[in-house]
Amino acid sequence: MIFLSGLNLLTPEPGLVVWTVAVFLVVLAVLWLFAWKPIISQLDKRNHKVETDLNESRDLRERAEKLLEEMEARMAQTHQEASALVNDARIRAEKIKADMMKEASEEARKIKDNAQKEIENAKLKAIESIEGHVVDLTTDVLSRLFQGHFNEKDHRDIIQKEIQNIKH
Repeated sequence: MIFLSGLNLLTPEPGLVVWTVAVFLVVLAVLWLFAWKPIISQLDKRNHKVETDLNESRDLRERAEKLLEEMEARMAQTHQEASALVNDARIRAEKIKADMMKEASEEARKIKDNAQKEIENAKLKAIESIEGHVVDLTTDVLSRLFQGHFNEKDHRDIIQKEIQNIKH
């Protein structure tokens, strides 16, 4: 401590100032020659990398925005296509329903017509059967009444002629 107490560093001495400036300039020259260029080079590289990364991120953001717009357009188009498909399916279903109703109606009409024809045929057969029975009964009754004046064939012809007159 005694050694430091005699040395006053805060008071400027011309020799100390010259040596301090000289050492500072030598350190500055050494830094300039050996360290400054690599430091500046590294800073330039870092600056270039940051700019490149910013440009890439800007490009990626623009591409992402374009992709988003394309996807939204595709989604809208897909939605429209799906709506069109649903509408087409509904229209086809309604057409099929109408066709089935028409076919069912035609089939019911055919069944009704066939049933009416069968009823008419059964009615005609029943009338013919009744007519035959009436002729037979009438012939039998008349032959008993007249006992020999007319034969059975004559009776039958007369009765059938009268039945034909009644029909018309």
